[in-house]
Amino acid sequence: MVVSLKEFVSDILPFLIVAFLIVGTMYFYWPEPDPYEQDRERIYGASDIHFTLIQDGLDPGFSIDRLHIVYSEYESQIYTGGLINGTVLNNIFGCWIIDEETEKVYAVDFIAGEYSGFISASDAGIEINYPNEECGILAYFLE
Repeated sequence: MVVSLKEFVSDILPFLIVAFLIVGTMYFYWPEPDPYEQDRERIYGASDIHFTLIQDGLDPGFSIDRLHIVYSEYESQIYTGGLINGTVLNNIFGCWIIDEETEKVYAVDFIAGEYSGFISASDAGIEINYPNEECGILAYFLE
């Protein structure tokens, strides 16, 4: 039995249209893998002690929300990030380092240094790489 090209196309065309629609729908609605999935596994909620240490060092009239931590490669150093709110700021990210052994807090970024009384981590002799990976993870998560 010989099938003409016209008959073949008319028989297969509905299947091709349905396949095209399915593939097109999958292309637009298939979830993209999260490139930051492994980074999210490093984020933990801050404890009450962490929250108190940061809040107590903020300038008067400012508060901290959504405080989270990422552990540093150095055991006693914890990167802490949260959203600062106050008279001139609304949900602006700030990042600090807490030394767990001494419970001292150091500002890592400009916002943390400007709106808190903590000295800069680099001025305190703590080796910080800029851009900072840990603060970047927290900023992406919180903002």
